[in-house]
Formats: sequence, structure tokens, C-alpha cells
Amino acid sequence: MSERIFPKMKDQVMFLSALAQLKVGESKAPLSQKAPAAQPMIICQVRFPPTVLTALTNKDAALKSHAKNRIKTMLIQALFDHLSQDTMYPSHIQYVDLLKSVLLNFPFLKESYGSGYQTDAMDAGEDERKVLKEFPCFSIPILLCEEASALLKVDDVDKLVIRGFNKLSSQLVSMAPKSNLKSLCLQSVDESNTDAERKGQLVNAAILLLPSVFKENSSQLFAIDKEPLSPTPTIVLSSSDGKPLSDSTEVFIAVDGQKMMVDNEDADISLAMGVVLALYHVFDLAYPCQLKKTFSFLEAFILKLDKRVPVAVQRVANALDIS
Repeated sequence: MSERIFPKMKDQVMFLSALAQLKVGESKAPLSQKAPAAQPMIICQVRFPPTVLTALTNKDAALKSHAKNRIKTMLIQALFDHLSQDTMYPSHIQYVDLLKSVLLNFPFLKESYGSGYQTDAMDAGEDERKVLKEFPCFSIPILLCEEASALLKVDDVDKLVIRGFNKLSSQLVSMAPKSNLKSLCLQSVDESNTDAERKGQLVNAAILLLPSVFKENSSQLFAIDKEPLSPTPTIVLSSSDGKPLSDSTEVFIAVDGQKMMVDNEDADISLAMGVVLALYHVFDLAYPCQLKKTFSFLEAFILKLDKRVPVAVQRVANALDIS
């Protein structure tokens, strides 16, 4: 109901928080006056909608599907609503703790492949990466990207990023002005061993160099081997050799001082960009003024949203021969 009344996640969170405060008085009422519980108590204390709870109880196979479906979307929404009652920017640790508690109550959700960890072995000290590897259908990037895709009424945000930059990467890299970053990116492209690796490195390079195409400061979108300068969603690249696109580069996202995990092991800048776009829309955040053209381009020509763009952005789109 709250989702229909308040399309924006931020407004839903505020409404649910206010509703929770109103229920405090109800909890003090005599036992005989209390309404029966809507669902059984579970360790994670998520208030699942009746439809979702029934699907969980009946071990509905749709919940494990990697394809989009209504019941999985409702489950993801319930998890988001639960976390958002405490913070607008859940950390990766909070996600992992929540997912572990859900899996302890509904172990059928566990993937049938992986390292063979059993749910009763998931103690508080277990490595978070291993947990998310066991349950890839509930990984943080997918939770965010699916929520944003539903809000924007588009295909998967992360897939749109990959498709869009796959088509435009060579042209965007060529259009980017000379810089030390461009030299490092081109070096990584040249050192690629296979065509697939080269294409992937070109996509990564195009994403990193996109702000420079519009002569904008990328410090509020990327931080390479340093702490983010802004509380806004920032892609952080940390490498041991000073090369942002090397195999050793770690990729994660920082939001308001919170480190969010993006991928389990492999550096994936395109996925990180998809998650950044998802964060801005899921939490209804304003884009940085210094990156107005960059985000206008991403919305109009990568996510294919019906948005008006500045003249400078349209000129770049014309040069790229996209509409």
C-alpha cells in the first residue's frame, strides 16, 4: 500500500517510520486488545507481505529465479523497507547480516552450487564475500539495480550500462582529452590478452573518462587510490600498482562515509556505475552540479530515459551518432 501511495523510496521510508512510532502506543495495550500477529516471528524480523510469506513457506521456486518476477520484486522491496527504517544508506555488512538471517529461516533459498557452506555454519565471523557468493540472487548490486529498474520502468540498469558503453566505448575514449588517466587506461587496453578482455577494458576506460568528455570534474564520481571527496555515491578504485584498470584493482562504492561492496572479487567498473545510478534513484539523491552533463548523458543515452539534455550533451550525442 505504501508503495502505491508513495512512489519514491525516501517517502516510503518516512511514512513507515512515522507509522512505527504510532504503533508504540499499541504495543502497550492490554494483551486481550492486541490484534493477532500478521506473520510468525522470524529472526531477521522482516515484515514480509502475506503473499511473500506464503511463497517462502511453500518454497516457491520463483524466489530463486535469476529472472525478474513479481514475487521476487516484492521480497526485495520488503528487505529494502526493513533496512531503510534504520538508515538510508545500508552498509554491505548490514546487507550481509540481513541476508544471513533470512537464509537461516528459509534455507531453501540457498543456491545449489558453491563452496558447500551449510546455513548452520554461518556464524557472525564468517567472511561476507563467501556469504554473498553462496546467494548470488540476493547480492547487493542486484538488490539496488532491480529496485532502480522498477522505479524507472526500464530494463536492468546494470545491463543497460554495459550495453550502452559497449556500443560507444571506442568513440568516447577517442573523444576524451589527453590526460594521465587516459594514458593509463589506454595502456591497460593495449595490454589485454584477448578480444573479450580488450572490449571490457575499453568499457571501463570509457566510463572513467566520460566526465572529461564534457570537461567536468570527476572527483565526485571517482576516487582512485584515495578517499572520496564527497558524501555522494562515489566509485572507489584501489590498486597496488597505480593502474586503475589492472587485475589487482579493487572496486567498491562509498556513500556518506559508508563502504558498500560492489562485487565479490573481480573489478567491475560497469557494475559499479550501474549501482551508482541505482543509488541516486532509489534514495532520490540530487546529482552533483559539477557533473550535470555527465549524468544527463547517462540518463538520456545509456538508461534511455525521456530527458531533455543540455546543448553540449546533445552535441556529443550527435558526434556519437546516437539519439
